[in-house]
Amino acid sequence: NWAVPAMNWAVAIGLMAGSDNGLLPGNDTTRAQTAVMLTRFNSIYVEKEKVDLYLVKSIAHRGYNVGAPENTLPAFEMAAQQGFDYVETDIQLTRDRIPVCLHDPTINRTARYSNGAELNQPVNIRDLTLSEAQQYDFGSWKAAGYAGTKIPTFEEYVALCQRLGLNMYIELKVEAGFTVADVQNLMNIVNN
Repeated sequence: NWAVPAMNWAVAIGLMAGSDNGLLPGNDTTRAQTAVMLTRFNSIYVEKEKVDLYLVKSIAHRGYNVGAPENTLPAFEMAAQQGFDYVETDIQLTRDRIPVCLHDPTINRTARYSNGAELNQPVNIRDLTLSEAQQYDFGSWKAAGYAGTKIPTFEEYVALCQRLGLNMYIELKVEAGFTVADVQNLMNIVNN
């Protein structure tokens, strides 16, 4: 339901036509289909100067996760190097209520033991203190060159974004159970 207005707009202006007068939202988009949409956007808006390209902003989802492990300082740094305007991150809380950059409620998908081995049982971030979470390797799952990468705190993310001139795009994960005090803490970190 959240996509209906955007899809109606895209079809109405001719950006998307679908196949056999139908859209298949459950299917993947091919490179060719993406190229057609970008070409149509260019001819509808850019060539007719209806879009100020200086107003178009790019967002690196979980940092530049194509080249670096998602939601890590290297991914955020790489986003700046690649020219992104915004860097999105997800926020979870540790057991000691420290906000960290992590998408999933467990660390299993993006963390390894310090020796690089996969975790053999589910480990919830809310069950770990920050100190315990930082004992895990959050980089080697992506590439050996990122071995030893630690889970970043929200405070480290904010400081890096401010230093690199990146705009922050923050998603609070519902399962983290943020309280009013937690949200106030996040606001204090951003404002300091």
